[in-house]
Amino acid sequence: MQERTVHTSESSERRRARRVRADLPLKLTGAEARLEDISTVGLLCSSPRPIPEMTVVRIGVELDTTLHEWDGAVVRCEQEADEWKVAVFFTDMPDASRAQLGSYIDGIS
Repeated sequence: MQERTVHTSESSERRRARRVRADLPLKLTGAEARLEDISTVGLLCSSPRPIPEMTVVRIGVELDTTLHEWDGAVVRCEQEADEWKVAVFFTDMPDASRAQLGSYIDGIS
């Protein structure tokens, strides 16, 4: 799964959606990863292996005891210490799923 590090800076003002921190396990095209933050348009995760930019991935994450699966594209992958920070932009998410994710984000922010 791809993730993106968010800092409170000018780059945050360019975001189209509010992003919140979330420390959860997730699957990224079957591989284990760790969610770091998420918004309704994408996420940042840490992965033990690099994933090339523009790779299409399948994301699986459990939110509020419900497994959600979405498609996305890796938009950034940078090494940080002994792991990779992978940013993913959601490319295929049904409106109902996006609404559920928005409610989840509102509930933890």
